[in-house]
Amino acid sequence: IALTHVGAQPSSRARVGAWLRYPSLWPGVDAYLGAVAGQVEEMLVVAEGHAELRYRFAGQRLVSRGALLSVGSAPPIDVLANAAWDARGAAVPLSWRVEGDEAVLEHGAVRSWPLTIDPTFVSATVPVQIRRDHSTTLLGDGSLLIAGGASGSGALAAIERYRPTQGTSSVAGSMVEARYRHAAVALGD
Repeated sequence: IALTHVGAQPSSRARVGAWLRYPSLWPGVDAYLGAVAGQVEEMLVVAEGHAELRYRFAGQRLVSRGALLSVGSAPPIDVLANAAWDARGAAVPLSWRVEGDEAVLEHGAVRSWPLTIDPTFVSATVPVQIRRDHSTTLLGDGSLLIAGGASGSGALAAIERYRPTQGTSSVAGSMVEARYRHAAVALGD
C-alpha cells in the first residue's frame, strides 16, 4: 500500500538515537521514524496552530471509525490513532476523517503545545496487540472477540475482532477496566 504525506515538504533527515528525524515534514510538524519490534514506527510532534495532517493511500478503500482507519482489502492495514499527548502529558483525542483516497488525522483541544501523536500502522491480518491471559469469544458470524489480557506493560482493556475466514483482525473497542485471566460469554442479540 502506497502512503503519501499530503502537503509534506522535502526535508533533510537527521539521526536521533535509533530514530530518523524529518524536521518540518509538514509545516510545523516534525516526524520521527524508527523500527520498533519489527515494525516502522512514526511519531509526530505538532507545533501550535498546525491545521491538519493528511495522508493519501492511492487507489485504496478507506473506512474511518473514529480513531481507527482501515485501509485496503488485500491485505488490509489498520491505522490506529489513539495516542496523543500535549506538552504536560495530558491525553488528547484523535479521529480520522476520510475524503476520497485521503485520510485527515484530526485532534481535539490542546491545552499545552507541542502535541505529540503516535499513530500505529498494523497489518489487519495479524493480531492488533500481542497478549496472553485474554478471553476469546466465538460470535454468531464466526468471528472471534478477543478481550483484555496482559502484555509486558500489564493488564489490557483493548478488544479486537478476528475474522478467520478473511484472515483479518481489527480494533473493536475497549473495556471500561483493564483485566486478564477473566471469562467472557456471547449474549444473544
